[in-house]
Amino acid sequence: MSGSAGADRGDGQRADARTGGPDRTLRLVALVLVGLAIVGVVYNLVTTLRTLDRYPGARFGEVLLATSGDDALSTVWFTAIVWAPAVLGALAAALLLLSFLPALRGRGAVRR
Repeated sequence: MSGSAGADRGDGQRADARTGGPDRTLRLVALVLVGLAIVGVVYNLVTTLRTLDRYPGARFGEVLLATSGDDALSTVWFTAIVWAPAVLGALAAALLLLSFLPALRGRGAVRR
């Protein structure tokens, strides 16, 4: 009797692979990436609104999508804040699609 996750359940299937395996892991990673993307969007909106408070003549769209800063570090930070939500969202969608591929191929077949 072993307590390992791969122990045989007696019905021909292993207990490890399909209940919390790679599909669930990919979905969890996708969920985390979506969360990070949402945090990035909210942060960008908050800083945009603060900037518009300080500079009432500024345009919302230009400030929201601004990626150039006073120095290289600011430019990298602004670029990350503007583009990270789009990249993370696309990556999350790809991982979610990838997690559903085995189901689309037909999970009904018994794998050995």
